[in-house]
Amino acid sequence: MVMALMAGWSGLIIDVQGAFLKGELDQKKGKMAMKVPQGFEKHYPDNVVLWLLTAMYGTKQAAMAFWQELLKRMRHMGYKCNGTDPCIYFKWTTFGLIVQLSWIDSCMVWGHNKVTTKESKEFTSQFDCDKVGKVKEYVGCKIGHNKEERSIKFTLPVLLQSYNDEYETTEHQHVTPAEAGTLLVKAEKKDM
Repeated sequence: MVMALMAGWSGLIIDVQGAFLKGELDQKKGKMAMKVPQGFEKHYPDNVVLWLLTAMYGTKQAAMAFWQELLKRMRHMGYKCNGTDPCIYFKWTTFGLIVQLSWIDSCMVWGHNKVTTKESKEFTSQFDCDKVGKVKEYVGCKIGHNKEERSIKFTLPVLLQSYNDEYETTEHQHVTPAEAGTLLVKAEKKDM
């Protein structure tokens, strides 16, 4: 986000539909078994166990299988995985750097405006996706991005409201340890 702010980048959000059904389970690392689902018992003899061949919602392996499929598709599109965070992908274009971030089934594309549109189209050709549009909300955070003022503001209105509801804090005045714009400095030992 800081890079986006400094470079004046635009951001788009894309949601992958049915993400956890997209990956293939690695049969070499161990098979996954499950009981016959309720309502299907009449189609199988007693004491039958089913082997899963593809990912299924509700399993830990489904998230890993989708991430591995996402990584494979990102590499196909020319992206490299960030060495520090495995959910950050980047590549260089004629317009400069483009960065994609993934979180569960959502991706954020940041870069020059012309490139983000092109890259989001290429990404949506790889998966069934919903284009959410400009970055206004991500992972529960409301994001205000003002390119002219070069500012990004993160807020958590739903989380804050849940705290207000749970702890009945709505009639209390919220205060901060300092006024807005104040520079906090470390106290000297003699002042303590």
